[in-house]
Amino acid sequence: MLRIGSGNVRRSAPVIAACLFVLGGPVSGCGSNTKPAPEGTAPVVETPETAPTTRPTPTLEPELEPSVDFGPLYKVTRVTDGDTISVDYGGTIEKVRLIAIDTPEVDWYGSQGGCFGDEAGNFTRQKLAGARVHLVRDGAQEDRDRYGRLLRFVVLEDGTNFNALIVSKGFATYESQYPVAEPFLSQLENASDAALASNAGLWSACR
Repeated sequence: MLRIGSGNVRRSAPVIAACLFVLGGPVSGCGSNTKPAPEGTAPVVETPETAPTTRPTPTLEPELEPSVDFGPLYKVTRVTDGDTISVDYGGTIEKVRLIAIDTPEVDWYGSQGGCFGDEAGNFTRQKLAGARVHLVRDGAQEDRDRYGRLLRFVVLEDGTNFNALIVSKGFATYESQYPVAEPFLSQLENASDAALASNAGLWSACR
């Protein structure tokens, strides 16, 4: 099983770490060095650039610190496709879009699917259908997308960042154009590097 590290990574530009939110509340406190964020995003915290110029080969699993409180667990009631699920959100069924990643479209609903879309959807079904998960908000992004779906990182009960896991297996791509806070940023970058290096999943099937 591929294991992905949260170690040092290269940055093409200084990293801007955002306050992480669990259901709208911060996981860890943001210091007084916050500055106004662009309209539609949460405040961001500036951090110094300390990473080396090269990335090591990913070797560890995309797990978050077990001491962090990720908030309540929510039961997954439906898997729509590789990057969209529904959960029982306090008695209301809410759709959740996994942020910072993208999977190909499935052909389950009568339209033509994308290359490796069904495989991605089936991977998410295998891992998340009926499971209980944490939903972690990244304060750099909106609470919901234009379709009304919650934008969240999905964290398994054992602390595994599912967004990074599905990227590492080659079922999804990391969408680096979106701002992402640490430790999620490093995990997604390492997951993407690992998938590309091994030609995992869609990286070999769809070329």
